[in-house]
Amino acid sequence: MALAGWLLDQGLDGQFVVVSDGAVWPGSHDASNLTVVDRRIRSAGGIPTPQELFAAFENDLESVPFEPFAFRLQRFFQDELPEVLQSSWRDLPYHVDNRCRSCEYLGYPWRIATEI
Repeated sequence: MALAGWLLDQGLDGQFVVVSDGAVWPGSHDASNLTVVDRRIRSAGGIPTPQELFAAFENDLESVPFEPFAFRLQRFFQDELPEVLQSSWRDLPYHVDNRCRSCEYLGYPWRIATEI
């Protein structure tokens, strides 16, 4: 819940949310229950409420148990993250490989280095 507190402190709690149960939203946006419900309500002349959209979204989610990822997350936070935070991002090794093919940030138009 520390992340939830940080979001609140930074004024980002209206844009992001922290939940205790992990989940993934598989599939495509257009075929999702969320999109179907939104379109159905709007085509009937209504405006979907946040509660209706949240309920539709929950039907799309697939729960992800924490246990299979616990060891890897612990190693990341204890070993890798402190090492990375001690370095300038410019000194870190850059990589793009086949694991990056589905990353939504690949090709993102980042600001040029002089703006940062």
